Amino acid sequence: MQDLHELWKRLHDEGLTVKVFCELLMLKLWDEDFRTERQEIRMDFLVRGICEREVDGLLEDPGLYRKTYLPPACRWESIKKAMEEEGDQLIFEFIPLMNQIIIDRFPAQIRTEGSEELGGIPRRTLVDALEQLDHYSLTEKNQMKKFIKDHWPA
Repeated sequence: MQDLHELWKRLHDEGLTVKVFCELLMLKLWDEDFRTERQEIRMDFLVRGICEREVDGLLEDPGLYRKTYLPPACRWESIKKAMEEEGDQLIFEFIPLMNQIIIDRFPAQIRTEGSEELGGIPRRTLVDALEQLDHYSLTEKNQMKKFIKDHWPA
């Protein structure tokens, strides 16, 4: 697997900004947290005897999540699918939602203006970034957090 710094340098040469790269890393981390918490909630409901179909509907309630709830358009798999299918509508749906998540999660003094620049990145570069970052997992969580801390635009 490619080192994050090497990956960033290559993607930067293709037009990806450090801010967008960090946002994608954050999304990857949040998605993993979301999926873990979602699975815990799901198991809790199933143990209580709630049927699977009802549980699947309940899992879309943001109020159930203590840590991270991601709208369907901001989930890693949804974004990958949109990129693979060249679903521009899904991508344009993702950009403002990602912007809102960042605004909600970061105090004003450390965030920069929204994710509008995501729309200016070449599609192939975004697809490449998603494909590469898809191989990173919780085992690289500290490496991803360090990269974000060291490179997040202040």
